[in-house]
Parts: sequence; structure tokens; C-alpha cells
Amino acid sequence: MKPQRIWPVAIAIGIYCFWGLLLIAQKPGLQYDEALLVAGAVHMLHSPAVFEVQRTPYAWPCLFGRCIPLMSAFYVGSVKEYASLPFFALFGPRTPLIRLVSLLLGCIGIWGIYRLTAEWFSRQAAVLAAYLIAMNPTFVNMTVFDNNAVAPVTAGLGLACAGIALYQRRKSLWAAFALGLALGFSVWARANVVWILVPASVAALMVFRRRILMPAWHWAVLIAGGICGGFPFLAYQVLSD
Repeated sequence: MKPQRIWPVAIAIGIYCFWGLLLIAQKPGLQYDEALLVAGAVHMLHSPAVFEVQRTPYAWPCLFGRCIPLMSAFYVGSVKEYASLPFFALFGPRTPLIRLVSLLLGCIGIWGIYRLTAEWFSRQAAVLAAYLIAMNPTFVNMTVFDNNAVAPVTAGLGLACAGIALYQRRKSLWAAFALGLALGFSVWARANVVWILVPASVAALMVFRRRILMPAWHWAVLIAGGICGGFPFLAYQVLSD
């Protein structure tokens, strides 16, 4: 984005981070979901074996003596585990780090919604949307403390929004593939995000009609991108039968 288009969303993300850091500074104890979504990252630092605390069968396939996670739960992907792993490797598994990772995922959501709104409506509407989200107490609380995998879902939806904006601008095969990657990632982040994507697609078709139609070849590339983006989730479905 051009510099004059970056600063409004950068300020909105800065406001969101400010409120989020204030919440983190209060040091409340970990919720169950917060700990569950990153427990696999701690395990990977100390053991190559399968992580069996959550007892999600086939969620940790093993290759060459090292087991890695596909899912944190039956319908929640291991996004937080991989996102937290480098931070834990450098600084150890600390509660503030878990919440900083959640904060970063929330930033992706705000950025993506800004990009989509600016592309389809107006820059003024995009700025307003970004500021309203960044200052919404519920959004800040639910993403920072990430109860029920809200932060990975927010990041996935942000990437999907950015992918839609990119395709609207470029209308190329690689843009269609990027959109598919983002959609597949969103489904891996939490499978029931499909209940958001499907009605949103129907609503978009009703409102925008021909503006959202894609050539058949672009649909094929988008599906290929979706398979790649959601590959861990699809692999888990195959392995778990």
C-alpha cells in the first residue's frame, strides 16, 4: 500500500495494540483454551513424540522420528502452536508471549478488513471500520485472551478479506490462488468458520452479483489454493478416517 494509505490502518492497529497491552499488563491467569492452543508448542520444544494430553487421535503424525501437530482439537487447527513456537524457543513459554501472539493475529484481522472495505467501498469507510474494531472492548478482550480460538479465526478472516481485495484489484491466477490459500487457512484455523464464509458468500452474490463472478479457470486455481491452505485439516480428515 502507498504510505498515505498505510498510516490510517497503522494508527488503528496501534490503538488496538495499546489496549491489548494494557490487558496483558494486568497478568490475569491463563484460561483453559489459552493454554490448550499452545501446549503443543511447549511439547515440541522438549519431545519428538506424540502429544497425548488432549487425546485427539491422529492429530500428530510422525515422520523421520519427529511428530508434528495438524490440529489442536478435533475442529481447531494448530495455528497458535506454530505461531508461538519461535517465541517459546527464544524466550520460554511465558503467558505474556501467548497473548502477544494472539495480539499479532488480531492485527492481521484488522488489516484485512481495512483492505477489503477500502477496495469495495471507500477509504473513509475502511478507516472508520478499522477504528471501530480496534476500540471495541469485546474484540480486544476476545482476541488477546483468545478464548475458543478467536485469534486464529480473526487472522484467517483478515487474510481472506485481504485476498478478496487483492483478487478484485488484480483478477489474475496468482491472486485467485492467494485467495484460496487464505480461505483454506481460515478453515484449518477453526473448521466451523465455514458457517461464516458460506453465508457471507451468498450475501455478496446477492449484493454484488456479476462483480464477484470469476472465470472457470480461476475457480480451479482458487480451489487448488484452498487445498494447499487447508492441507493440514484435510490431512487430518484422511488420517483420522
